Amino acid sequence: MTLPQTFRKDESFGFSGGRLLACLLLALACWPIPGHAESPRLRVVTRPPLKKSVPSPVRPSTPAPAAPQAVAIYRHVDEDGTIRLTNRPDGDARYRFFGRFSAGRLMRAAGPQGVSRLAERYAALHGVDARLIMAIIATESGGDEKAVSQAGASGLMQLMPQTQRHLGVRDAFDPEANVEGGVRYFRSLLDRYGGDTALALAAYNAGPANVDKYGGIPPFAETRAYVRRVLERWTTPR
Repeated sequence: MTLPQTFRKDESFGFSGGRLLACLLLALACWPIPGHAESPRLRVVTRPPLKKSVPSPVRPSTPAPAAPQAVAIYRHVDEDGTIRLTNRPDGDARYRFFGRFSAGRLMRAAGPQGVSRLAERYAALHGVDARLIMAIIATESGGDEKAVSQAGASGLMQLMPQTQRHLGVRDAFDPEANVEGGVRYFRSLLDRYGGDTALALAAYNAGPANVDKYGGIPPFAETRAYVRRVLERWTTPR
């Protein structure tokens, strides 16, 4: 995969677009393209900014925090599998909306241990939808690899201590170990409940013993809300 040596800041981003867009492209280029056996190649379509933006003066003594913004990214795949990404399709009908990415989401996704890349890797390994794993992570920890619950669950997928021991996860705060163990555990719950996603999610939250006891989703407000939130995040386009 060949990337341009430099990226110019597109001022329509609202944040430092050059390095950030480079990180985005590195992360998103790894997404598989049906019908192309070889690794997809990446080309970047750059557009000149529509107008210059003049930043508002900020007093050094009272710095204003930057408001989080999201960038709309559009994608087109050539016949040879080359991926073309841009934030400015300028009416080119070949480009389709790919998603909105905030600065924080871009940086998390583009790192060498990026959450989305880990989810994709281990979801593929264990035969689970990566979007579902990302929905679980978002609900469990909000993507915080150092998150710890009041009950003692830790890491991205909030593994309980006994679950960590059962899975052989030595460091629940290691993103890769946590996601691999969490996906493997969720896969076992899917198998246990015949592929029923809602029951597997309920068991992930409340424990399989409670699902077995009640013969379905337990009548716990927290568990029912958890299942609903994950399913909504999984099925809502982003």
